[in-house]
Amino acid sequence: MEVVLYYCLRQVLKKRKIALNPEDYPNLETSKWNAVVEECYQSYCTGAACKEAKDCKCPKLYHTLIMLHDFSTVVEAKRAMKGGDVGRLMIV
Repeated sequence: MEVVLYYCLRQVLKKRKIALNPEDYPNLETSKWNAVVEECYQSYCTGAACKEAKDCKCPKLYHTLIMLHDFSTVVEAKRAMKGGDVGRLMIV
C-alpha cells in the first residue's frame, strides 16, 4: 500500500510541475514539501476525497481510497498493539 501513497504523491508533484527524474531528484524546501504532503492528504486521504471519488463514473479511485483507508487502519492497530497502547487500539 505504500506504493499507492507514493503514486498519490507523484500525482500531486505532477500537478505542481515538479520534474521527477530518477537520476536527478529535485530538492524541495521543507515548506514546499509540507504543502505537497498536505495537498496529497486532502486529495486522497480525507472523507471528502472518498465521497468525491464515489461520485465519479469510474469506481477505481473510490475502491483504491477505501482499500488505502482499510490498510491504514490495520497499520494503526498494529502499531498500537506493538506499543501496548490499549486505549489507542480501542479507538482504532
